[in-house]
Amino acid sequence: FRVDVMQDDGSSILTLGELTKQLQSIIDKTHGEKEPLVDGYPTTPAHIEAGDIGIGILTMEDRNLWAHHREALKAESVNNRKVLQTINSALLVVCLDTNTPQNMTERSQHVLHGTPDQLSNRWFDKFQVIADEVGNVGINFEHSHADGVSWNRWLTEVWNDMQGLDPPMGMRALCDIPQVQALEGISGPRRLDFDVPWALTAPIKATKKRAEALVNSADTVMLVFEGYGKKKCKEWKASPDGIMQMALQAAYYKLHGKLAPTYESCATRTFFHGRTEVIRSAHLEALHLSQVLWDETVPNQEKQSALRSALAMQGTLSKEASAGQGVDRHLLALKKLAMGVTPHSPPLASLVAKADNLPAMFKERAYDYSQTWLLSTSNVTTTWNVIFNFGPVCDDGYGVGYLVHNDQVHINITCFKDSKETASQAFADALQESLMKIHQVLS
Repeated sequence: FRVDVMQDDGSSILTLGELTKQLQSIIDKTHGEKEPLVDGYPTTPAHIEAGDIGIGILTMEDRNLWAHHREALKAESVNNRKVLQTINSALLVVCLDTNTPQNMTERSQHVLHGTPDQLSNRWFDKFQVIADEVGNVGINFEHSHADGVSWNRWLTEVWNDMQGLDPPMGMRALCDIPQVQALEGISGPRRLDFDVPWALTAPIKATKKRAEALVNSADTVMLVFEGYGKKKCKEWKASPDGIMQMALQAAYYKLHGKLAPTYESCATRTFFHGRTEVIRSAHLEALHLSQVLWDETVPNQEKQSALRSALAMQGTLSKEASAGQGVDRHLLALKKLAMGVTPHSPPLASLVAKADNLPAMFKERAYDYSQTWLLSTSNVTTTWNVIFNFGPVCDDGYGVGYLVHNDQVHINITCFKDSKETASQAFADALQESLMKIHQVLS
């Protein structure tokens, strides 16, 4: 469905009450009105409704395959081209789920990838606002074109405006736009139906199976650590993020007896068009801390010294990365240049660029391993958020998103169930123990 919330010229917006009515009307229209399905798919030969077959499932497909299927949709009819353009130009996509999650882990799963029975109720190319029947609301965004800096600012401004608070970080207040009960020339929600060619029937079924397998392979655990939070870290004169990163290193070391290549996302927002750089948290000081932290024969004073050294190094690396002095984006640029890809190359040039003549360094096993992020981590602490999640970025890795609040830390851990190296619950247990060990050392 298309729901217009603003006049084309931006002169007025719908009232909250009217928008609520329109969303409710969509729920009323779609509830229990689907045609009979065979093997989970409708039998209508010529015009198959998007809501029935779930065209949104294709946005979970491999990007190149989805691009191919998208062209097939566009070639099928003018109507399809108009529907795709409508979706492309929308402010965002709203997903109204019928789920009733029972705990924070289930909430995390629903927002990250959806449940196997509702995978079609997504459009992963767009910012998605996802609401369930309990009243939980989450955001899912496609990462290639946006980072946490953009959606974090957006949501913080909206949250402050909703609460009647001043804009954050000295920003100017949102402008007041007149609210109206109806938009000129627009009667209400408009249904968007695709004309689905028979040639896409098999690909859609195959995509559905792959998407279900991917979702079922995700092992998610939401840990709410209540031992301490930002306030206690400040009392220790320690960086809350540094404490968290060192706890992650020690937890991994406890389970695996070594450190892992670690990615912590760092914003380079001080630069024009700046996006991210990597803070490499697996350093020698972190290794030494991980070794002594679990050793009961080491005096507490020595552990505290190791922790302070590790925190100092972590702080240095963080400042360097945010100032554009990290190594990973620089090495990526060198690699692309060696492949013949420049800032002036056409879009998608990287896909066809050849890596045959890369310098030897980029072919070393050590370099390849250093780019295998067994620990992919990110901190986007805000006052309004309770869950921040993403998946692992390699087969035997963890994805760890966390929020350091005043008196607790919310940590979302993901990995793949079929990996013999990882288990989210085991990592959550080790991380909780690691955080308490640090508390003992600093107290």
